[in-house]
Amino acid sequence: MEFTSIYEKFAFHLSSPHDDGEGKILQVLSRHALAFLERETSLKLHRLMAANHPKGWEHQPYGKTLISLTTYDSSDTALRTLSVLLNCMRDPFMPAALAERHLSCLMRIGGILLSPENTIVQVHGLDQYPFFTVQHTVQYHAMGYIDTRTDRLLAYLLEIAEGHERQQSQEKANGGAIYWQLILSLKLVLLHHTMASSTASRPGYQYAESLASLVNYVSQNKWYHAGFPHRYADYLVCTTDNKMHIEDFILACRTLSQPPLCPSELGTMDRTLCLETAVAVLQAHRREIDLSTAGTKLVEELMSEWVEDPDGALRWLALTWRKNLATRG
Repeated sequence: MEFTSIYEKFAFHLSSPHDDGEGKILQVLSRHALAFLERETSLKLHRLMAANHPKGWEHQPYGKTLISLTTYDSSDTALRTLSVLLNCMRDPFMPAALAERHLSCLMRIGGILLSPENTIVQVHGLDQYPFFTVQHTVQYHAMGYIDTRTDRLLAYLLEIAEGHERQQSQEKANGGAIYWQLILSLKLVLLHHTMASSTASRPGYQYAESLASLVNYVSQNKWYHAGFPHRYADYLVCTTDNKMHIEDFILACRTLSQPPLCPSELGTMDRTLCLETAVAVLQAHRREIDLSTAGTKLVEELMSEWVEDPDGALRWLALTWRKNLATRG
C-alpha cells in the first residue's frame, strides 16, 4: 500500500493535534506532492551513476530502484496527494486543529504549484506540467464538496492565480493566459457553492446576475481565447444540491438573454457572451429539461421569444436548439 493511502486510512490516529508529529508527516506528504522540485538533484545523481557504473546500470535491480525513487509523475503523484489531503481535511471526525493543518498544507502546495516557474518543467528530459495538478484537483475534487475550509482553499488559490495572471500579462500580451481556465473554473465552483447556500426567493435572478458579472470579467479582460462559456459546461451543472430547480435555471437563461443584464447593442463581446452563456446553461441541464414537463414548456416558450427577436443571432440560436432537439428525438 502506497504512503498516501496509508496516511489517508490512519491520519486520524497518527498524532494529537498538538503534537509536532502530524506536522512532520504532512511535510513528507508535501515533499511527495512537490517531488519535481528535486529534479536537479535527481539528474545529478543519475549522472553520478552513469559515470561510476557500467553501461546499462539503469536496468539492474539497484538502478531500477533508484529510477523509481527519482521519477516524478506530475499528473498522478501530486494529484493523488492533494486528493488525500482534501479527504482528510473534510473528514467530519477530524479534530479542527488537524483539519486546519491540512488546509495550510494544501494552501502551501497549491501556491507552489501555481508559481509561473512551475507551469512547465523538464523532468528527465520530458515536459511535465505540475501547474495543471491544481486544475485537475478543482475539476474532480471541488464541485461536490461544499464546506468552509474548501471554500477558503479555493478562494486562496483564486487570489494567487489572479495575481500571477495580472503580473504575467503586464510583462507580455496575454502572458497570463495559462491561468485563465483555472481562474474561471474556480469562480464557477465558488458560484456553485454560493448558490447551494443561497436563501434568495428567486435564485434564478441571483444566478443570472452572477453569470453576467463573470461575462463582464471575461470581456473586460479581453480573454477571447479562454473558451468561455462552453469549455466550462461541467461547472454550470449545479442541481445536485436541490437548492435550484430546473425552472430557476431557465429563468436565469431568460434573464441573462435580456436587458439590463444582456446589452442591447449588437455585436459586442458582452452581448455575445451573455447569449452564449444562456445557451451553455441550457445545454448543461438538457437532461433535467427533458425529464421535466414544466421545464420543457418553459424552454420552448423561451425559444419562441428568441425566434421573434429582432436580433437574428437569437433566432439562429433558437433554431439550432430546436434542430438539435429534433435530431436527438
